[in-house]
Amino acid sequence: RLTALLNNENSQIVAKLEKGKSKVFEWNQKPYDRLVDHIGKIPVILFVPEDSNLVTGSGEARRQSMNYFLAQMDKQYASALMTFRRILKQRNAILKDGQSNIKQLKSILSIYNQQLLEPSVYINEARAKFTALITPFLIANHQHLSENKEEPTIEYKSKISAADFIHQMERKTDSDIQYCRTQFGIHRDDLVFKLDGKEIKHYGSQGQKKTFLIAYKFAQFQYFYNSTQRKSIFLLDDIFDKLDNHRVKKLLMLCKSSDLGQVFMTHTDGKNIKSLFEELNLAYKSFHVENGVCIEN
Repeated sequence: RLTALLNNENSQIVAKLEKGKSKVFEWNQKPYDRLVDHIGKIPVILFVPEDSNLVTGSGEARRQSMNYFLAQMDKQYASALMTFRRILKQRNAILKDGQSNIKQLKSILSIYNQQLLEPSVYINEARAKFTALITPFLIANHQHLSENKEEPTIEYKSKISAADFIHQMERKTDSDIQYCRTQFGIHRDDLVFKLDGKEIKHYGSQGQKKTFLIAYKFAQFQYFYNSTQRKSIFLLDDIFDKLDNHRVKKLLMLCKSSDLGQVFMTHTDGKNIKSLFEELNLAYKSFHVENGVCIEN
């Protein structure tokens, strides 16, 4: 059993795990019917080393990150995403089944196309808005970290047109039948990260990619707060890896100026980082973790 108290909301969350039983999560002593109902209750911005996939990996990683962030901020987005995934799964199952004749199959696919319209348009518009509104925060953060050396941009790459969605789906029908999967839709969207107009995935150095990613994560926090007036918990795992002291100072100054609220950072060189915290007059608590034991320094 794990219990967490949220002083700012006067709330309690409990996680229970018993051998041979399903996990149970409670909010103020009331079990959730669906765990998805917890999304957004305690907003979290997470930075982990694996997030390098956001700038180097496939579009799937960037979509997942964007979906997680927007679902925390907008319950309607989370609902639309769940609806879209359910209908897409059913549509793909029909395509893989292959038992219907072509005329009947196209008729069934047309019904699914209509069902996909509403959630697809909502998700598409939310992503486009997110991209436009987060960009100013990204630029400001990146200019601070890089000392105005490059200008970052984010491009939302989507082929969906709300006015022409059904026709777009129908034009792909023969190809969908041939390949037994849905090839057009928001599950093919992507974010393109650029520095000075060039895609960072192909042209950026390791340092440029990490700086962009840090600026992007801070921008998520700022955008979330600006839109909801709620501060996320900021979890930064091994954030200082491969950063020299100058860049680390810049990052800590960004933490200070952004008024982040509650931040958890992990690092392997605690002594050096503590001295930087003190030099910048940042309030902090330090814990040492070894062999599964956590001790406050």
